[in-house]
Amino acid sequence: MRPVLATLTALVLGSTAAADPLETLRGVSAEGPVYAFDVEFKADGVTAIGSVDPTRPAGNRIVLTAPPRTEWSEDFAEGITQRDREADGDIWCQNLVEQIPDTASLASDDGNSVTYTFTPVPEDGADGPEKKMFRSLVGSAVVSKTGPILESFQLHLPEPMKPHFLVKIERFSMFAECERSPDGRAYLANLNIDIAGAAMGRRFSETTAQQITRLFEPSNS
Repeated sequence: MRPVLATLTALVLGSTAAADPLETLRGVSAEGPVYAFDVEFKADGVTAIGSVDPTRPAGNRIVLTAPPRTEWSEDFAEGITQRDREADGDIWCQNLVEQIPDTASLASDDGNSVTYTFTPVPEDGADGPEKKMFRSLVGSAVVSKTGPILESFQLHLPEPMKPHFLVKIERFSMFAECERSPDGRAYLANLNIDIAGAAMGRRFSETTAQQITRLFEPSNS
């Protein structure tokens, strides 16, 4: 007969492994209803405030209340046009989970959430320089034990690197905070990106911050 203590130990260890929050999270679907949302976006010293309805035809998805159109620069107008065209309603943090490898290390567990550290997995379709960039990044993710959902996700470049002989990235960081939608999925409530470097002899630096302040039903639903 198997010793009672050994049996209990096996059951406990097996239960712990099966309940790993990250593994459970991998099985969560990002499928669900499409939401419209209010958003605030900051870049290049400009703050844009408005709403996005992905169910509308391209060209009519983004409606801004600030800044007034009379203050739009040519670059700003082009950026809004591109964002409108790409506004497909994909605001889900579940997509970030694909960048967390199976080799992610458990960094901490506070009882309510678990923090993992890792080298991120390149996105599908990434080219050589992008893959090289991903291999240089350090990532961390906080996964809630209830749900579970991805609570936050961040990447940072610990030291300058050259993904291409004509490009040098001196600084890069990305931080995302997630919140639950009405149907329980995690959406990108806050997204901040900071990057600086040089390309073909020209320096660049950009910091962007996006906050989704409210989700609501699309107007044509």
